[in-house]
Amino acid sequence: MLLALHSPNQFDTADEVQGFVDIAFGYAHIERADREEDDFAHVFGVADVAAGMSMLLKREKGNSPDLIGTLGFSVPTGDNPFGVGANDASLGTGFWGISANLNAVKSYDPVVLFGGVGYSHFFNQEFFGNDYQLGESFFYSFGMGVAINDDITLSTALVGAYQLDTKVDGIRVPRTSTEPISLRLAITGTIVQVSCCRALRPLRTDRRRGRGQLRHHHHSSLRPGSCC
Repeated sequence: MLLALHSPNQFDTADEVQGFVDIAFGYAHIERADREEDDFAHVFGVADVAAGMSMLLKREKGNSPDLIGTLGFSVPTGDNPFGVGANDASLGTGFWGISANLNAVKSYDPVVLFGGVGYSHFFNQEFFGNDYQLGESFFYSFGMGVAINDDITLSTALVGAYQLDTKVDGIRVPRTSTEPISLRLAITGTIVQVSCCRALRPLRTDRRRGRGQLRHHHHSSLRPGSCC
């Protein structure tokens, strides 16, 4: 489970273009059980920072929704799950990343329906003297929001992804692909967003690779609707 406080600083560069910087402070907790033992882990701190630009590609008209395209990047500022003795609960990936996504938004005042698909790529990073490359990630999300007043919105979203196997020194590591699915509940104001995420599908736990122990819990690849 992830609890997060987001500060999505936004600025308009034109009527149909908006920039953003997303700085998240959060608490992550993991409970993992197998035949040998139960494992509990938690972490509190700053997650990966994300920034980018969104553009309104098509305005809502009649039954047609708004179409919004987003290009962004993430900086590995959060605790990552790599390292000997590293905590499985993590708020970051340990990798620089770029992403692109397309969202559709349709309003039925005071309700807003939304959904989207996207793609993330993470750049190589060295850990334990080896070159690690996270697999390409394809993600989706859909949900709804309700405006309580002019400043406060309640929303819920289902966020999922499929990420290909990780490569170490150019060699694919079997059984390291992931299909995380999570449910996000959020309260959004004019300045900050408070959100809670709960994983609906647990990640695999058989991800040991020698000394490095490839422990790959990560949620930040889902950043454009991100969660667990």
